[in-house]
Amino acid sequence: MLRRKYKIIIILIIILLNVIFYFFMNFFYIKNRAILPIFRKDNITKNNEILQSKSLYKKYIIVKNNANEPDTLSEIIIQNNLDYIPKISVIIPVFNNELYLQQCLETVINQTLKEIEIICIDDGSTDNSLDILIKYAYKDKRITVLKQDNLHSGVARNAGLSIAKGEYLSFLDSDDWFELNMLEEMYKKIISNNGDIIICQCKSIDLESGKFDEKRLNYSLIHKLIPKKETFSVIDIPNNIFQFCQGWTWDKLFKADFIRDNNLRFQNIMNTNDVHFTFTALCLAKIITTINKRFIIKRHKHKNSLSSNRDKNPTCFLLSFDAIKSKLEEKGLFELVKESFWEWALSLSIIQLKTLNQESKVILYKILHKKLNLWDYVEKSPKASNRYRAINYIKQQEDFPTINIAYSTNHNFFKLCLISILSLLVNSEYENINIILLYNNIKQSDIRKLNELKEIRFFTLQTLYIEENEFNNYPLAEWLTKETWYRYILADKFPNIDKILYLDSDTIIRKSLLPLWGINLTIIKFGLKLGFFP
Repeated sequence: MLRRKYKIIIILIIILLNVIFYFFMNFFYIKNRAILPIFRKDNITKNNEILQSKSLYKKYIIVKNNANEPDTLSEIIIQNNLDYIPKISVIIPVFNNELYLQQCLETVINQTLKEIEIICIDDGSTDNSLDILIKYAYKDKRITVLKQDNLHSGVARNAGLSIAKGEYLSFLDSDDWFELNMLEEMYKKIISNNGDIIICQCKSIDLESGKFDEKRLNYSLIHKLIPKKETFSVIDIPNNIFQFCQGWTWDKLFKADFIRDNNLRFQNIMNTNDVHFTFTALCLAKIITTINKRFIIKRHKHKNSLSSNRDKNPTCFLLSFDAIKSKLEEKGLFELVKESFWEWALSLSIIQLKTLNQESKVILYKILHKKLNLWDYVEKSPKASNRYRAINYIKQQEDFPTINIAYSTNHNFFKLCLISILSLLVNSEYENINIILLYNNIKQSDIRKLNELKEIRFFTLQTLYIEENEFNNYPLAEWLTKETWYRYILADKFPNIDKILYLDSDTIIRKSLLPLWGINLTIIKFGLKLGFFP
């Protein structure tokens, strides 16, 4: 009898402990929103082997990426706890951005539109970014935190897309921030028009000066290229659909159903991974609208920005060309927007080439040389324009250009020489510039001023001091100084350089010198091209 009594007591204790454990875990989940140790076997599809190697006490989602790209995994660290369908899902990829992340999050959680969800995806950060995200998630029940390996921001955004519940989608880079009324005003405007996409304007802040600049990003939305009506689509602006705004996502809202119906995803590439998503969406959207307010603040000169890593993989953007063209051909829209597409693609190619470092420029140039001779387009810019010259040079010349330009000067002419070099730098395209300075009687402060011009555009500098008496026996006149004769020693002093362009110190350069530089001097010994000088 006693033994039976003990058995009953033990069973009751076990039942009681299970009940306590159940309520404790539910209380802990609701209040603190920590993820329960659930392993979902139905998630094991293509990633079966990867999932089995992971801990059984973690929760993962399968992330669907762009067409023909493999699925990836993202771990749910903290799941939001909403009792409503959010009006907007704000998706924020984060990588090593502890310095600016809190300001970004503060402007999102304090939006005047409260019915939102915030999905933050840590992209393998090695700083305190993930800790900051978790801290904010415990304070605000609207926040979900995901974590993935360092697969870059495109895959991170796809992870956010995979679980987003909002009517509309917003994408924010974690080093930028929103004005507090942005989401509310954009939501009201797009709802009133039943729009697929709405676009706002933005402004930048210079990290060095701390000053706001409303003009720097004026090109992000060009009103003169769109119809003067409340809504429009690609049918209204087929020749400007790639020009009226930029291919980034953070100044736009997208209707979630529209994105899902068209199976749009970000590309799994290191940079420019939002271009395909954005421009394909713009071409497919039935209703686009805009709001003439500067709601986004973009940091300028942030070295860890998601958009500042082009040198690591300089050809990524070319993959976006292929993806956009393929999708639009599939939808039967490419012929409609073909002219706008190639105009944008060529412009972006030149911009990328101009902004890369030397090693990356050479890599991209060689690929562009091949592609420009294969792409189905007709260049319509004027032959005298820098753009035409830049594109034509790439098509014709296989080797990346380094233009060697020689000046001879002294202290009296040095200011003019500086102005000439400045005009050269400002009006050049992607070419490398190597300045050869032959001089006497100039000061060290002059050389410092010359090196300061590298902040405008980088160039290499070679200097050669000429002895005072080296040209005493040469004929001189008021218009014929000793410095005039310096050019005749260039071949002897720089035997390893095949070609040098000599410019007078008072020369003003109006356009790129690429066509002049492209003249084949194995056939003719001197080259002259009209239209470069005043």
